[in-house]
Amino acid sequence: GKKASFRQKSDNGDDEWIEGEGARIEYSDQTEEMKIFAKARLKRLQGSKVMEDVEGEAIVYDSLKEVFSANNTPNGTNTPGGNRIKVVIQSKDGVASTASSASNPSPTTPATPNAMSTPKK
Repeated sequence: GKKASFRQKSDNGDDEWIEGEGARIEYSDQTEEMKIFAKARLKRLQGSKVMEDVEGEAIVYDSLKEVFSANNTPNGTNTPGGNRIKVVIQSKDGVASTASSASNPSPTTPATPNAMSTPKK
């Protein structure tokens, strides 16, 4: 089937965008969290340049704090031996760094998609 997707302007920069896609997306207007399920993908773009790219079975994006957490199962939990989570972070000097985890992901430590920049004020 067709994937669900969204695109949202970030408050961090003039031309910074957040894009996400997956089999299903749920949005809570109370918490301003976007939950992306099944073959989930989230990208942070500066103009058309991809600055961060994360893939997992489930991703939760907090649009207030502008952080995300990625999980290795479609129900939004992390399970040893579950699917891989892939994260690519582009440094300010243009060099990409890739991290991938399949064993013992930490469910209590959310990944910050923009660890190098200041959080939303």
